[in-house]
Amino acid sequence: MLDNYERALNQLRARTELVQLRKETQRMEKAACKPNVYLPEAPQGTRPVPNGVLRSALFSALGKGQRQTLNQETLQSLKRVGVRFTGTQLDQRDLDLWLVLFHIARKTPLGLVNRLSSYALLRELDLSDDGRTREDLKASLMRLKSCIVELKQGRDMFIGGLIDSVVRSENGERWCIRLSPELIKIFGPEDWTAVYWPVRRALRGKPLAQWLHGYFSSHVQAHPISSVRLRKLAGSKAELRSFSSTLRRALTAVEAASIDHKQLFKWSIKGGLIHVETKRSLHF
Repeated sequence: MLDNYERALNQLRARTELVQLRKETQRMEKAACKPNVYLPEAPQGTRPVPNGVLRSALFSALGKGQRQTLNQETLQSLKRVGVRFTGTQLDQRDLDLWLVLFHIARKTPLGLVNRLSSYALLRELDLSDDGRTREDLKASLMRLKSCIVELKQGRDMFIGGLIDSVVRSENGERWCIRLSPELIKIFGPEDWTAVYWPVRRALRGKPLAQWLHGYFSSHVQAHPISSVRLRKLAGSKAELRSFSSTLRRALTAVEAASIDHKQLFKWSIKGGLIHVETKRSLHF
C-alpha cells in the first residue's frame, strides 16, 4: 500500500512539475517576444531577403553532395557585408525554406512560435509530400537551426541560428518553429530586397540561376562583374574552366524565367565582364 501511495505521489509531482515547466516556457516565450517586431512587409508576390544573404556565399550555389562542415569560416561577400559561418553549408534549397518560413510568419511578431505541418511546408515549397521530401525538410530545418551565422551589414550585425528553435511534435505531424526577434537587425530600410517569388520558384533545381537572380535583384544597377568573382560570391564548387559555360546557361535561364513573368532581366558580356540590366523592387 505504501509503495502504491509513493508511486502515485511521485506521478502527481511529475505532472505538477510538467505543468509548471509549460507555464514557465510560455512565460519565457512571451518575454522573449518583443512587441510589434515584425518582418518587413514586402509587395505581393515577393519575399523579403536581407541583402547580405543575397550578396554572399551564405546560401551557396551547391550541387548535390557538395556540402562541407565549416568552423567559423569567413565566406565570400561584397563590401559592407561580412559573413562568418559555423555548421553544415547551406544551399539554395535551404534559402527557399527560410523564405517560406518568413512568408508564413509575416503577420505575427518575431519570437512567437508558429506551429506548422510538414504537409503545409512542402505545399508552400511546391514539393510533393512523401518520405523523401519529409526527410529533406527535416534535414534542412536542422541545418538552419544548428548553424551559427555572423552576418554584418553596415553597422548592424546578427549572430545566431537562422531558426531560433525548432521542435517536432510527438506524433511527428507538426513542427513548432520560432524565428528570433534579433533577425530584425538585418532588415534595415535599405538593407533588404523584395525578391520576386514566381521567378525564383521557376528556377527551382538550378542553384546557380537562383543565386544569380537573388544577387542581381538586390541591386538598383549592378556593376559589371567577372565570372571569377561571381563564382566566388556564389560559393560554387564548379571547376573554373567549366564555370563560364555553366554561368551562361544560368543567366539565360534567369532571363527566360523573368520574361515569362514579365520581369526585367537582360544580360550581356562586354570586355570579359557580365553586364545585367534589371529592376529592383522598391519597398521604402
